[in-house]
Amino acid sequence: MAAIKADESTNAKGLLFVEGEECVEELRSVAIAGITTKGGSWSEAALVALAKVLKKANVVLIYLKDNDDTGSAKAEKVLDSCTKVGLPCIVIDPVAIYPGLPEKGDVVDILKVMDSAEFIKKLEEEIHRAVEEGRNQEAKAAAESQEQQEEKKSKRIPAADKVAEEIAEELRDRLAFNNITSSWMRYEAELPGVWSVESDNFIESIVSNILKTLEISGYGSHSYITNIVKKLRCELMQRTWDEKSANELLPFSDGVLELATGKLLPHSPGYKFTWALARTHDTNATDWSLIDEFLTHATGGNPALKEILICFANAVLVGRSDLQKFLHTIGIGGSGKGTYMRLLVDLIGISNVHSSTLEDWCGNRFEAANAYRKRLIVFWDEDKGNRQMGKFKSLTGGDWLGAEEKGKKAFQFKFDGMVAVSSNFPVFAGDNSSGMSRRIIAIPFNQGVVPSKRRDLNKDFQPQLAAFTNYLLSIPAERVTEVLLGLESVPEMDEQFWEGRIRTDSIAAWLNDCVIRDAMASTPVGNDSNNIHTLYGS
Repeated sequence: MAAIKADESTNAKGLLFVEGEECVEELRSVAIAGITTKGGSWSEAALVALAKVLKKANVVLIYLKDNDDTGSAKAEKVLDSCTKVGLPCIVIDPVAIYPGLPEKGDVVDILKVMDSAEFIKKLEEEIHRAVEEGRNQEAKAAAESQEQQEEKKSKRIPAADKVAEEIAEELRDRLAFNNITSSWMRYEAELPGVWSVESDNFIESIVSNILKTLEISGYGSHSYITNIVKKLRCELMQRTWDEKSANELLPFSDGVLELATGKLLPHSPGYKFTWALARTHDTNATDWSLIDEFLTHATGGNPALKEILICFANAVLVGRSDLQKFLHTIGIGGSGKGTYMRLLVDLIGISNVHSSTLEDWCGNRFEAANAYRKRLIVFWDEDKGNRQMGKFKSLTGGDWLGAEEKGKKAFQFKFDGMVAVSSNFPVFAGDNSSGMSRRIIAIPFNQGVVPSKRRDLNKDFQPQLAAFTNYLLSIPAERVTEVLLGLESVPEMDEQFWEGRIRTDSIAAWLNDCVIRDAMASTPVGNDSNNIHTLYGS
């Protein structure tokens, strides 16, 4: 709210000035007179000409601006024009009349929720307040010495680009703009050593606070801050986001573990980590007996199945997406598959996990963006359904994924984490492509626990996560590769695969029910292999 020539505003007639013919018509509909510029002209010449006409009529111009940056800019133009002519002018902030007014709202929006009598009352209150404010400001200005006024004039508001360059130099290691995702990143905003996504609005608030610290004020429009942020984006642009691989460096809350040497290095913004394990690295932790006992029970004491589950946990921890494998735990309720999945979540940290469904993943075009920079994607308690699995195969096969967020440009990325699925029954058996059968690690969970003996094991596992982590990191990468690629046959997994196949494949079901394999049988294919006139003749 601002006013000029407040003393002259006491006895003169008030004339309400609004933005746009729609606002004038709305005022007239409730018997309130108002004016606007002819043809929507807001040039300086047009406003000065209008001010001259109104001055001759001995009126006070009351400008009720719109609630946006454009409205504020026009208000400044109106004030400047009236000042040049000497026309008393009062600018009213519409939010002062109706605090609930939305951004870009105007008098039309106000009169939708307020009758004309209440509107006039609040408008008059704001006019009187503006007049009083103007008097006080004029009195204060008159009281200031000439020396103080000259000092104020000498203080110039620095250009937005210069301020942005200074801020960029100061925050270069703590603020960056990710060109791939079109998003701001701030270092250690939430976790030590981690870059987190920030909204444009929050970055503007940071700049606003910096301006207060630098005692830069009086810049008027919010566009000054917006221009600083735009220049900052240019100064701090990162064309690619080259994050260190978890195969090399594993981030903890107290440092970064170098896997090759076992050294704990200090955090550095140069690692570009967007995630970290939310626990310290305890090299002395060795007891993970409760987790070991659970894995033994869940696999029925089968050492091969147990090793697969342990190696998959290693793959989740260090990001072995190069294996192009995903885990599918299959079993009845209470068999431990959910406990194992939650163990994986606790191991890598809930903030580094995305929970989805096959229906969403395969059918929702915005879902893939949620997996960006996550370490584990879990699909809980899935059911069989008729769905196209192409996007799921791309997720687990190291292919490029298209990510799309509302209001932002789409981008592509390769998921470098792991995927785990749980269900009561096989849900992928209907897909007979080699791509699916090559990627799946189907683990049967058949060791049920009666309801009376079930408890929250994951709560008991928490103190042993550090020791379990140390054990997982001690497993050679070559062994993890051998186990998860299935280089050693596991009869229980073969049986699980075959059971799932005969559920959905009629030919497999017929073979299983009607054909008996004779291991000693042989069928001759001919004895003329040396005849050059035959297909395979030499």
